[in-house]
This record gives sequence, C-alpha cells and structure tokens, in this order.
Amino acid sequence: MRVFVLGIDSAEPSLVFGPWREELPTISQLMEEGAWGKVASTVPPITCPAWPSAFSGCNPGRFGLYDLRYRRGGTYTDFGIVNSRMVRVPRLWNVLSKRGMRSVITFVPVTYPPEPIEGCMVTSFLTPSVRSQFTYPPELREEVLKVVGGPSSYIIDVYDYRRKNPRDLYQELRAKTDHDFKVITHLLRTKPWDLFVAVVMSVDRAQHTLWKFFDKDHPRYVDDPELREGLLDLHRQIDEWLAKVMNLLPKDTMVIVASDHGAKRMYHRINVNEILASEGLLKLREVPDRP
Repeated sequence: MRVFVLGIDSAEPSLVFGPWREELPTISQLMEEGAWGKVASTVPPITCPAWPSAFSGCNPGRFGLYDLRYRRGGTYTDFGIVNSRMVRVPRLWNVLSKRGMRSVITFVPVTYPPEPIEGCMVTSFLTPSVRSQFTYPPELREEVLKVVGGPSSYIIDVYDYRRKNPRDLYQELRAKTDHDFKVITHLLRTKPWDLFVAVVMSVDRAQHTLWKFFDKDHPRYVDDPELREGLLDLHRQIDEWLAKVMNLLPKDTMVIVASDHGAKRMYHRINVNEILASEGLLKLREVPDRP
C-alpha cells in the first residue's frame, strides 16, 4: 500500500467539516468513504512546530522548535529563521529511507535545506530564494523549474500578504495554488514513491487576510461582495486539484488530507511581559521608547 498525504496549511475544521463541506465534493467524498475528525494541534498551534511534529510524532519539546523564528545567542533582538537542520528528530521519510522505501516530499514547511533521502524533495516555504538549492537530488531543480516555466515563474511564497491589496493577494494565491499542484502532479506522474507528501500554503495566507470579508462577527468585518467568497474559492480550487490528483493515484493508495492548525477571528493579542510588569513581577533594566 502507498500513502498520499495532502496538507492544507491552516484549514479550519469548523468550516471544512461544516458549512463548506457541500462546496468541497472531493473532500466530502473522502469523508463519506473514510474516517475523519478534528485533532489537536501543537502548542503553540502554528506552522512550525506543527508540521515537524506531525511528521515526527514528537512534541516541540523533543525537537526544540516553537516558532518560525528563533533568537540567536539568547538575545531579544537578533532573530534567525528556522531550517530543517534544526529538527533534532527523524521524520517519517527518514525512517522510511532506512528501510529502503521511497518518499516524494513536496513543499513541506521546515524541509529547507532539502536533505538526502530515498526518493526526492522539493522545498518552497522558508526557502531563501529561487537561486537556492531547493531540491534533492540537486539535478531535480532544473526539472521543477521547467515544469513551472523557468526561474522567474517559480513561486516560493506569497510575501507581504498582510500589506497587499486583498484583490491582488487573492489572485496571487490562486496562482500559487496552481503552481504548486503543477509540480505535485508532475512528480506523481514521473517519480516512484511509497509515501508522497505535499503541503499547500495558500489557505493559510488567505485566512490571515481574507477572513474579515466573510465573517460578519469579525471585529474588522468588511462587506465586499467580490471578496466574500475569496477564502471559500481557494478551498474549492484545492478540492478541484485534489480530484485530479486522486485520478493519478494507484487504486490501493491510502489518502490522507490533514491540517497543521486551524484559524478563527482574533480580537486581541496578549503581551505577557506587559502583564508581568503591571503586576510588579517583571522589572526592566531600561524602559524602551516604543513597543
């Protein structure tokens, strides 16, 4: 039996399993024919550590990552970006490689730089640039670039998504989704595998920015008919691609659709240091002149 895993970063169970289920026929079919349910994410429930935890079976305390960034040298001001070498436990594809089983790992967060495995790996999110070596084996890089139309067409991520015009962002996220599935379907057709894992990030980016257009209880709700279904449309797009993917899978393939964490409207942020200082439990050597 082979296993295919599609990760939809930030997919929210209350929407996918609830009011949007009828709009997602492929996912709905999987739910009818298989098992489904809401599972707990990590603490904290964010992309890193959630995906490393999902594919290692370990909590963040075991592999030592709690965020997408880390502080260098115990400072509060010098930040770095996490990478695959910091995950201090084997992940599923490492275990399978030792048993001679082949994996195709595509766009999974915290896999850059790609590592040698039995199979192949393509990174996206957190990859520094298209000039980076983002594939294993290295020669796969040119093949992937050709699939998407060359280096200028390779989309690592949709950057500055919180600052973009929402309409422009929506179109960029649709393009990113198509881009990713072109690579995914190419690898499905051309590479041997026992485990195939692919993660798409477009829903995560959209839920950070487009949630306020459909949720009338959002504190910053905007009544915009053109963007009201933007988030749902991205789910529909992924569902349509998933149907195409399933047509490429061998009949004995186990299909898993998973999310690393959900999403919801946010009212406030909590600054723990401010609370501790206000209660007299924290004293600053120097009071900063800005937050």
